[in-house]
Amino acid sequence: MSRDTRDWQKDKAICTQSKVNGFSDGLSFLPILPDIGLYWLQQYANMKDSKQTYRKVAQKYSRKYRAEKERADKAEEREQKLKEALEEALKWTWYHGEANMKEIEEGLQETMETMYHLDKEEDI
Repeated sequence: MSRDTRDWQKDKAICTQSKVNGFSDGLSFLPILPDIGLYWLQQYANMKDSKQTYRKVAQKYSRKYRAEKERADKAEEREQKLKEALEEALKWTWYHGEANMKEIEEGLQETMETMYHLDKEEDI
């Protein structure tokens, strides 16, 4: 089999012309027919391998994207909870004096524990 690059259009023309002639053109195409067939079968195999490689790479990055998206969604959820807790704490400070600071601190501490205990469990 020739290692040279074959021209698809020329190979197709040779095969088509031989077929049109009813393969009666002195069978001049027969010596190169194995080269044509083997070359294009090898090209097909290479393309198939490349397709599988690209598919694996795409799946890898798809998994990474989904994991990153999930992480970002959780971070946004924690941010929203923290924002709500801070807003609630500010309401408490507005309506209550320094006497209730311990309750505000406990409320914020509870919010922090519920939000960030997830990170500790994910690391396990």
